[in-house]
This record gives sequence, C-alpha cells and structure tokens, in this order.
Amino acid sequence: MIITRAILKVFSDETGLPQTLWRLVASDLCGCIASVPPSSALVPLIRGINPDILWGDILRYNFEEVLGIGKVVIWLKDIHPAPEDVIHRWQSYHFVVLLELSYFRLMDQYWRLIGPVSKIQLHQIFSLSAQMLRVLQAKMSRFLPLPLATYRQLVVQSPKVVRIFQARWLLDGYGYQNLVLNSLYRVRLLLGESWDNIMGAVVGLRSIIGELEGTENPLQVRAATTITLLALSLELFPGSAHNLLGELARGYVRLLEFVADSGGHSQFEVHVNDIAWGRLIRCSPYPNPPLLCTLDEFTPVWDHFNSSEWPLRLLPVEFHDVIQWLKAHPYPPVVLIARWEGYLVESWNRWKQTGAPMSTDLESGWQSFKFRQPGAGPLSADFDERTVICSYELALESLVEGPLERSSSESESEPNDDLYD
Repeated sequence: MIITRAILKVFSDETGLPQTLWRLVASDLCGCIASVPPSSALVPLIRGINPDILWGDILRYNFEEVLGIGKVVIWLKDIHPAPEDVIHRWQSYHFVVLLELSYFRLMDQYWRLIGPVSKIQLHQIFSLSAQMLRVLQAKMSRFLPLPLATYRQLVVQSPKVVRIFQARWLLDGYGYQNLVLNSLYRVRLLLGESWDNIMGAVVGLRSIIGELEGTENPLQVRAATTITLLALSLELFPGSAHNLLGELARGYVRLLEFVADSGGHSQFEVHVNDIAWGRLIRCSPYPNPPLLCTLDEFTPVWDHFNSSEWPLRLLPVEFHDVIQWLKAHPYPPVVLIARWEGYLVESWNRWKQTGAPMSTDLESGWQSFKFRQPGAGPLSADFDERTVICSYELALESLVEGPLERSSSESESEPNDDLYD
C-alpha cells in the first residue's frame, strides 16, 4: 500500500511527469492499483492521476491497456461507499481507449491491405464530394447498430466531436512521415485541448455505440462509427477540416519550440519526431495571419535537435514546404521568405554533416502527395472517388477481433463485472 501510494502521488503530478515514468504505460499503472486491496484511502490520488500517462506512450499502445483500465473500474466498484465520480471518469477512459484502438486497427488494416497495392492515400477522404460522402455513409451504415440519422444528429449537435475526429484524421492523412498512428494525446498537444474537453466530447458517443452486447464484431462497429462520423462532419461542415490544418500546423511549431526550450520533457520529443510539419503548413489555407505570426516568431534551436536522442526533426524538406507556402501567399512576405530560405540553407549544411543520405529533390514528396493548393478548391485532388470509398469498405470488412480485443469486449457485458453499470 505504501509503495502504491508513493507511485500514485508521482502519477498525479500535473506539472509534468518525470522522464522515467514515460518508460511505463497504462497497464503498469493499472496493475499497480489492482495489486492492492480496494481502499478509499487511495481514491483521492486516483482521482488526481494525470491522464497523459494513459495516452502518452503511443508506441506501446495496445488492448492490454484497455483490460488494465477495466480492472481499475472493477477495483473502484468494490469500495464502499463507491466513489461515483472516479468510477465515471475511469469508465470514460475505458470507452475512449477502446474506441481509439478500434481506429488504430482500422488504419493498420487500411495500410496493410490498401497502401501496398494502390495509389489511394489516406487524406483523399477529405476531398470526396458531398455526394460521395453520402455514398460512404450508406456503405458504413450496414455495420452500424442505429439508423444513420442518429449519427447525423450527433454530429450536428457536437462541434467538439467534429473538431477532434477531423484533427486526428488530418494528422494521419497529411502530417505523418511514418506509419505511426495518432492518439488523442497528440491531438491534445497540438490543439491545446484539455482532457476534460476531449473526454466530454468523445464520451458522448457512448449513447450511439452502446455496450455492443451481442454484437458479432464490436471492433467493426466502433471502426465504422469512426468513419461515419468523419464522413458526416465533412459533409455538414465542409470548411472546418481545411481551417484545422492551419491550427495543427501552428500547434506543431509551438510544440517544437517548447521541446527545445524545456529540455526535460522527453515524452514530447516523441510527438515532434515524425510529423511532416512543413506539409501541414503548405496545406494550410490563406491568408492565415495567425500562422504567419507563428512562422515569424519561430527560430530553430539547432543545437538541441542535433544533440537529441531522437532523430533530427529540422529537415530541409520541412523548410522547403514552408517557403513554398509563403511564396504562394496572396501577399508574399519577402523578408520572412528570405529568413526561412536561410533556415533551409542551414538545415542542408547540418544534414550533410551527419553523412546520412537524402534526395536533393525536395519537391518530389509534395508532387506524389497529389494535392492542389487551397486556392484550387477545398482539399482537392484528382482521383477516383469510388475507389477511395471501396478501400475503406475493404479495410472495415477485414477487421477481425483478436483474443485480447474479445476479452475487452466481453468484460463489458459480463453480469458481475459490468463496467458501465
């Protein structure tokens, strides 16, 4: 009990978790709690746990985390009187992590089945016409437990859900260099959202997803819900995704500066390591004064990223993409362009010193991205819309629950251990 109390005190620190704790994951924390008898004395500490620890380590994010969170809910229910507020909070964590991992599995299937054999790119869902977005919704509706109108009503009434779902898909479709998927933690960092806001928005989905008791494939239902909500949001709020690109780009530049300035927050370095932030900026709409201001205030901290244990993030291609965005601006800021051209030269020089190979064609990645400038239309590109829809349908149909996922779903419906009573 003494050791558990000491560990929980550290996990409850909202000022920033020590670097050593980021070697741990949610299952470590949950196992620590479940290893001692239920006690009301630990409830205040559990109430104060920093949710970052449940989402921060995305590289080891798996269904064992869901099982661990479920065990904490059951542990809390064995306390008398039951701490209802804490139970509700951890029920929310369980639901949101389960929804997150269903999305991760969907994306994994998408890339394994679709990416290697076609030129379909994840971001092209944002360029579907309103008519084809409705076709996608109809395709998904056969996997959903409720009428499509129910989901449409939720999207209309929940702008925060729209913002969060679009931001995560935008990061996966536009920002990533590697096939490491985004979590809500990444969205929180870049948009500056609180966990209370994120939880309040996403937990509202429980009313339309339900506990899925008796459903043949709960994983498939949760993944279909994710696609449906995104398609509905793009149809009903067609300009929102485009504006979010600029916000995400600004958030990334701010995070890059924070990592360099703070030194001790190594957990954040993971989250600046693999986003193509120059591409996010290049995709952003004009005129965008806030983004211009952020770029004007930014100064690369070269020495920090050269000495970091994480790979260099100030790559030449990032500076190149920013310069191209600035040059295409309706009112090109000449002085700012010249400064960023200087950053590009410095980046090239430092990269050459590493001896690592890199193509000198900085534009090739952008051309293969199949994206036209925002002025040509909202997130527009040339492709076969029906092929994009079929790719999502194929990935969804191939989703099959594994043993851990079945255990997670079954734990929701066992009469004695119902997590959502």
